[in-house]
Amino acid sequence: GGLREFKYGNPGFDWTERGAISRAYAGTMQEDKIVGFCILGKKNEKIVATTNRTEAVENQAFLDLKDFVISIMKKLDIKISDDRDDLYDEYKKEQKKLEEELKKTEEKYTKTKLAEEYPEVLEEITKSRKALESINQEEESKVTIEEIEYSHVALGHFISKLYHDFVGPSTDLFEGAIAKLDSHTKGTKPRNPEELEKIVQKLGKKWKQIKVIFDALENIEYGLGVENYYKRERIVIEPKKELDYIFEDLTTITKFGNIIFKNKIESKLEIWTYGPVFYSVMYNLMSNAVKALMKQKDRKTRENIILVTSQIQGKNLNFIVADNSSNPIRKDRWEVVFEPWISTTSGREFKGKGIGLSICRDILKFARGKIEITEPVLGKGTTFVVRFPRTIVEKS
Repeated sequence: GGLREFKYGNPGFDWTERGAISRAYAGTMQEDKIVGFCILGKKNEKIVATTNRTEAVENQAFLDLKDFVISIMKKLDIKISDDRDDLYDEYKKEQKKLEEELKKTEEKYTKTKLAEEYPEVLEEITKSRKALESINQEEESKVTIEEIEYSHVALGHFISKLYHDFVGPSTDLFEGAIAKLDSHTKGTKPRNPEELEKIVQKLGKKWKQIKVIFDALENIEYGLGVENYYKRERIVIEPKKELDYIFEDLTTITKFGNIIFKNKIESKLEIWTYGPVFYSVMYNLMSNAVKALMKQKDRKTRENIILVTSQIQGKNLNFIVADNSSNPIRKDRWEVVFEPWISTTSGREFKGKGIGLSICRDILKFARGKIEITEPVLGKGTTFVVRFPRTIVEKS
């Protein structure tokens, strides 16, 4: 259907980010070693060319095709990994066989006069056997370390995000709401039905967000890994409402109400993306903004502002999160703060772990998005821009 006229598959145009995958994971095929194609029939009218006919429009049909290609390459990686495991098993059998033969030969030499006649041969046999045993031990240790590292990659990122986004911040919020609900059920502090309904609704909203975490944990428990956690599902999100919920949570948790929240997101804007990605990133950025404003010595008297807005820019839908704090992230740290363990906060009260922004950057990769710091839009403070592909916008 003309797709081969495009640059997909050409050297230097790694449209599925195969290079990053092959560098990150052992046993995967390198990007310049894969040759393959899929035939698009006449029913693929939804895959259309851009005006310059060098690429396809990044609509849902194209993203589905891309996911299909990636999933097929994943099957290839599994086959390669299985083949490599088979070869390794054969190698280990041969190595074990050689080790046993050397041991038998050594015993034979020590029980006969050959050891006296040829001491140098016995010495070499002993050295060889010990060298093989040492190689075995090193390889076993290496395999163990690789397995541990692989587990950390699969679980560490997820658990870090779980702790950073939900466990810490939600504790106060949940305990407060549950305690109020408990007082209603026990009749110790009877209140009007409207207030009870608000508490139930608040817990319901929070549970809807956190349920995704428990679903992901279940996937990991059954060996499905984190890919199901990031699986593209058509989750419709109303950004304006979601950001209002997040701000309400943060002010409840911090008990700091002297913040003007300017939510300039278009009320009719609806997007669909990986649900946890949007929530996690925006929660993280707004949490950082609240902490930055609370660090101001004159925070109780000054005008503290958090601005969130959106804009269409080329192929991107951008979300801008800005604060007007007097102590912004310095320009010489704009790149380094996205590395793990580099904290944007300091001091006894707000010292962070330094994993929040690195998690934002990493999980946005799954949503084909990016994050960066730009010049402050409020004249001072810190301004973040989160870039999603424009195709996540609902046409309606």
